[in-house]
Amino acid sequence: MKRKTCLNNGWQFLEKEYSEENLQCPDGEYMPVRLPHDYLIYDVRNLYRDSVGWYRRKLMYVPDGLERVLFFEGIYMDSEVFVNGRSAGTWKYGYSSFEVDITPYLEAGENELLVRVVHRSPNSRWYSGAGIYRSVYLIERESTHIASSGLYITPVKREASDTWDVEVEVEAAQGADDEKPFDSIRYIITQKNGKNDMRSNEEDSLCIIFNQIIGEKSNIYRHTFEITAPKLWDIYCGNLYELRAELIKGGEVFDYEQSVFGFRTIEIDCDKGFLLNGRHVKIKGSCEHHGFGCLGAAVNKSAVRRKLEGLKRMGVNAIRTAHNMPSVEFMELADEMGFLVDSEAFDMWGHTKTKYDYGRFFAESAKKDVESWIRRDRNHPSIIMWSVGNEIYDMHAGDEGLAELVMLLGEVKKHDPKKHAFTTFASNYMRWENTQKCAGLVDAVGYNYGEYLYKEHHAKHPDWVIYGSETSSMLASRGVYHFPIETGTLCDTDEQCSALGNCSAGWGAHSYTDNIIADRDAGFSLGQFIWAGVDYFGEPTPYHTRNSYFGQMDTAGFEKDSYYIYQAEWTSFKENPMVHVFPHWDFNPGQVVDVCVCSNAPIVELFVNGMSMGRKVIDHAHGTELVPHWKVPYEKGYVEAVAYDEAGNELARQMRHSFSDADRLVIEADRRQMENRYGELIFVEIGALDKDGYAVDNANNRVEIKVTGAGRLVGLDNGDSTDFDQVKASSRRLFGGKLLAVIAPVEGVTGKITVTAEAEGLWAASIDLCVTDDKNMRDEYLVQSCICTDKNNMAEDMSENSFQLSEDAEKRNHTRNAEGLMDSVYSENEIPIRKVELTAETFTLSADKSSVKVHWKLYPENATYRDLKWSITDTTGIAIKSATVIQQGEADEAMIKTGTGKAPDKMEAAEAQVKMEAVDMLSEGYVTVNAAGDGSFYLRCDAYNGRTAAGVRSSLEFTAAGIGPAYLDPYEPVSAGLCLERPHGLSEGVGHGVRFLGKEKTKISFGAMDFGVNGSEQLQMYLFKYYPGAVKLRIYLDDDSKNILDAEFDESAGWLEFKKAEYRLSERIKGIHHISIESEDNFQLNSFSFVPVLHGFDRINAADYDEIFGDSYKVDGTAVTGIGNNVSIIYRRLNMGAQSADKIKICGRTANAKDSIRLKIDCAGTERTELIEFEESAAPVEHEFNIEPVGGEITVTLLYLPGCNFDLEWFRFLQE
Repeated sequence: MKRKTCLNNGWQFLEKEYSEENLQCPDGEYMPVRLPHDYLIYDVRNLYRDSVGWYRRKLMYVPDGLERVLFFEGIYMDSEVFVNGRSAGTWKYGYSSFEVDITPYLEAGENELLVRVVHRSPNSRWYSGAGIYRSVYLIERESTHIASSGLYITPVKREASDTWDVEVEVEAAQGADDEKPFDSIRYIITQKNGKNDMRSNEEDSLCIIFNQIIGEKSNIYRHTFEITAPKLWDIYCGNLYELRAELIKGGEVFDYEQSVFGFRTIEIDCDKGFLLNGRHVKIKGSCEHHGFGCLGAAVNKSAVRRKLEGLKRMGVNAIRTAHNMPSVEFMELADEMGFLVDSEAFDMWGHTKTKYDYGRFFAESAKKDVESWIRRDRNHPSIIMWSVGNEIYDMHAGDEGLAELVMLLGEVKKHDPKKHAFTTFASNYMRWENTQKCAGLVDAVGYNYGEYLYKEHHAKHPDWVIYGSETSSMLASRGVYHFPIETGTLCDTDEQCSALGNCSAGWGAHSYTDNIIADRDAGFSLGQFIWAGVDYFGEPTPYHTRNSYFGQMDTAGFEKDSYYIYQAEWTSFKENPMVHVFPHWDFNPGQVVDVCVCSNAPIVELFVNGMSMGRKVIDHAHGTELVPHWKVPYEKGYVEAVAYDEAGNELARQMRHSFSDADRLVIEADRRQMENRYGELIFVEIGALDKDGYAVDNANNRVEIKVTGAGRLVGLDNGDSTDFDQVKASSRRLFGGKLLAVIAPVEGVTGKITVTAEAEGLWAASIDLCVTDDKNMRDEYLVQSCICTDKNNMAEDMSENSFQLSEDAEKRNHTRNAEGLMDSVYSENEIPIRKVELTAETFTLSADKSSVKVHWKLYPENATYRDLKWSITDTTGIAIKSATVIQQGEADEAMIKTGTGKAPDKMEAAEAQVKMEAVDMLSEGYVTVNAAGDGSFYLRCDAYNGRTAAGVRSSLEFTAAGIGPAYLDPYEPVSAGLCLERPHGLSEGVGHGVRFLGKEKTKISFGAMDFGVNGSEQLQMYLFKYYPGAVKLRIYLDDDSKNILDAEFDESAGWLEFKKAEYRLSERIKGIHHISIESEDNFQLNSFSFVPVLHGFDRINAADYDEIFGDSYKVDGTAVTGIGNNVSIIYRRLNMGAQSADKIKICGRTANAKDSIRLKIDCAGTERTELIEFEESAAPVEHEFNIEPVGGEITVTLLYLPGCNFDLEWFRFLQE
C-alpha cells in the first residue's frame, strides 16, 4: 500500500560562506532544525548573503520492493540531493515542486540524506529566503502507481441544467512487465467541507463511489460521471469536493491519489469582463509575495490564513502570486476561503534581471517547471489564470521572447488541455510593438501600470481581454504622516512614507483614489491586482531599508490607513458599514492637520471636539472625491467621523482621541487556543495606553516579551522598515503603537502558555493561552519515529525556537552594518523620544518682526535620547535658505562671538561649551527662527533615538512677507523636487527628485535664481532613464520664450543609479532668472546645478560686486569711487578651477599719500587677510601685489580702513 509521510523533522543544518570548497565540503557543526526552514531570516542585517546551506537527515530503509521518492514542495534555490554521498538529483528553480527517486541509492539499514542549497546574491528583486522552506514528504509506492499529480478532474456544466459531468483522467505509471497491472480503478467523491448533499445517478450517500473496470493497458484512463446540483464554489464560499482514485488488484487497494476540486464556471469577455458562475464579478485583487515578515519565507499555514483573512476583510477577492508558484498551503486556503487566484510562474525568462537569478537556468529548466506547476495545481477551483511571466524583457526585446512565449503556452496547454484556467502574462511593456505582438497569443492581457493605455488599446484591439495585473504602487508607513496632503513626498529624513496618500512610487498611481477610479471606470477590464496587499522584505523603494512600503498591511499584518480606503470602495455598507478617520490625534498646538475620512457609506461627517466640520457626500460609483478631508488646526481632544446612509441614518462612527505618554502595555491574541501540531501559531498584539486609557498611537517603547509554559516565541515584528533589530529576538520597539509576537507550541507539550510584555517605566501586561492535544499529530510522529534512527534527532525547531545566531551575526547585533543603515546598539532599558512638541506665539513673520522663538519639549521627559536635529525645509522636506534656525546654546555662543566683535577668549568659550552641554541634557528649551526671505517654510525637528534615520519628526509652518526675495543658488545642487508645480505627467522621485512619466509633454519650473554678474554657460544634471533609447529634454529661460538647451541623455545604469550629464548652454546666463524643464520621455531627474564661469583670472570690474556696505562710496559706471571709511566690497565665487594665483593686480587711484586696503580671501571656509598699500596717483594706475598662493573657488573682500579716499576701477588675480 502506498504511504506518504511528512518528513519535516529530524533534520540538521549547517550554513557556510559561499566558496567552491564549501560546495563540496558538508563538514562542520550542524544544528537541529525542523522544516520548513528559512536560514537567511536569522540575520536581518545580512539577508542577502552568499552562502551554501547543508541539510542532513538519517533514513532507515528495509528493502520491500517499494520505490522510495522524496517530494520537495520547494527549495530556494539551486539544490542538489545526495543519498549516501551520491547525487540523486538536482533542481534549480526555487519555487516549483519536484520529486527525487532515491531507491537506487538506498542501502539496507541507515542511510544519510544530504541536501545542498546554493544561495548567490543578487538572485531576486525581493527577499526570497533560502533553504528547504516548504515541506518534504517520503513516498513509498509500487512500481505501478498513479503518477504524481496524475489526476485531472474537469467538472463541465450542462447547458440550462444543474447537472454536471465530471470528467476524470488518471495517469498511471506502470511496470514494463505488467500486461495488466491492475483490475479496476475506484473513484470516491466526498464533500470536503460541510454536509454532503450530492446526488448522482448511482448513489445518494455521504460519498459517491464509481468503479471503472480496466481492459487494455494504457497510460491514461478516463471516466465521466454525473453529479446533480452540487454546491458551487464561489468567492468567499469555498465549497469543495475531494476525489480519491484507487488502483485495485486482486480486490486489494495498492495505490491511490487524491485531489480537491470544485464546481464553478469561469468566462472572460473583452467587453463584459470576468464572469463567475454566470454572473459578472469585478476582480478586486492584490499581488502577494511568499514571505511572512518575522517568519521569513518558511511556509506556515497559520500565517497564510492570517494574511488571507486580513485581505478578505479589506474586500480583496483575488490574489496574484507574484511572481512565482505558490505554496500548497496557500492553494488549499485559497480554495477553502474562496479567493480567485492568478497563479504566476516566472519573473524572468532567458534575460536575467539580477546576476544570479533563475534566468541562468530558464532554457534547461522551464519545461519541467511548468509541468510541475500546472499538474500540481490544475484541479484547484480557485485558479482562474496561469500567468507565464511578469515584466518579461524578452518579449519587449524581440523575436526571442515571442518564441519563449509560444513554448511556455504550449507547455501550459499540454498539461491543462481543457483550460481549467486562462493564459496570461503581466507586462509593463504594453506601449511597445513587440509586446503587443505577444498579446494576441494569450487569453487575457495583463497591464502593469498601464491603465492610461486601456481605452486606446481596447479600441485598437477590441478582441483583447484587458486587466490590471499590477497597479497602484502607492507607498505608506503605518502611522506616519507628512503634511500637507496636497504636497507629494517620496523621500525624507525618517526614511518613512506618508500614510496620508501623498506618497507615490512614480511608475504607478498618483493616489489611492486615482487607482480605484481608473479601474472602476474601465468597465471592460476584468479588474485589477494592486501592488501590494501586504508589505514584504526587500524592495524598500525609495530607500535602502529593510522591507517594502507598498502594502496596505505592514509586515506584521497591521492595517495601514490605505487598507480602509480600499475597504471603503471594495465592500458594501449594506452588509458591513464602516468608517475610518485618520491621522491619529497628537500634533503641535495650532499645527494645521489634514484630517481624512473614508467610508463605504454615501455620507460622512467630521466632528472636532464635538463641533461639526460639515458633511460630505461620497459618490462611490461615479465620484472623484472618495476620501474627503478637512484642514483642522490641532488642539487636544478628539476627532470623530460618522457615516450615514442616503436617508441620514447613522451607520458607523470612529473616534481618535489625543493622548499622553504611555502608562501601561496591553496585550491581545487572535485566538486563545491552538493544537499541539506543527504549523499552529497564535499571533499576539502588544499596544500601549496612556493614564486615561487612550491608545498611544505613536508609542515606540522598547518591549521585552517573555513566554513560559507550553509555548515558545518564534518572532517579533512591528512593521517598521527602518528597524534592523533581529526578528528572532525577544526585544523590539513598538512602532506606531504596536508590536506583534508570534507564539508556537512547544513540541509534544500541552497546557498553559503565559505571554508577558514588559517595558521600562510602564505597567506590564500578560495573557494566558492554551495548547491542546492533537491525536493526528501523535499518529504522525509515530510513523515518523520509525524512520528516524535516533528519536533524539527529533529536536525542537531551531528555526522557530532558539533564535541562535552565528558568531558574525552576534557581532552585527552590536555594530553598524556594512551599509551604515543602522546602529543597532541599544539599551534594554532605553526610553525613546515619542514626540517633540513645538509651540510658537506666531506663525507669521515680517520685516518688523523677522524672528520668533519656538519652544520645544520632549515626551516623555525622561527619554534616554537627546539627538535632535533642526532644519528649515520646504513642504517636501528639502532644505532651503528661506530662514535660519539657531539653537538655545548656539545663540548664547553667537552672542559671545559677535557681541564684542572678536573671537571668545578661553573663559568665554568654556562658558559657551557648558551652556551647550546643558542644552543637550534638557527635555525642553527653545530655538530662534530668523526669516531670510519672503514665502513659506517649515521649521523641522528630527529626533533620531540612537539610529541613523529620524524616528520622530515634528514641524511647524511659517510665512514671511516684506523681507525680500529668497533666491535659489544655481551653483549649488538644486533638488528637482523644488519645482513650483506638480503637473499630471510628473511624480515624486527618489532623493527629493522628480519623475517625468513620459505619458505626455510635461514641464516644470523653478523659483528665481541669481546667476550673478559672471553667470554660467554649463549645466550639470543627475538623471536615470527607465527604458532603452535616448531621453530628450529642453531647458527654457523665464517666460519660456528662450530655449537655452536641447539635450539628450542615453546612459544606462543600475536601478535608480543616477548618472551625471553635462551640457553646454546656447548662451551665458547672468543675473536673476527662472528656468523650466520640459520633456515627453520617462526618466528621473534627481538634481541639477549650473557651473559658474571660471572667471577667477578674469578682470573684475569694481561695480560687479555681490555686496557693498560702509560709510561712503559711489558706483560710477564700472567703477566704485570715493570709497571712504570702513567700506567693504565683497566678490563671491571667483573660481580658479584647478589653477592657483600668487599675485593680484589692482587698477585704481588715491588722493592720499597712501591708502591701506585689507584683502580678505575666504577659500573653503579658511579665511586669511593680506595688507595692501596703494600710493598716491592723479589717474588710475595698475599695481601688482604678491599674495600667498590661492586657488579653487574663493570669496574676496576689499576692506578700506578709516581715512581712505580711493577710486577702484578693477582687479584681477594673476596665475601662478
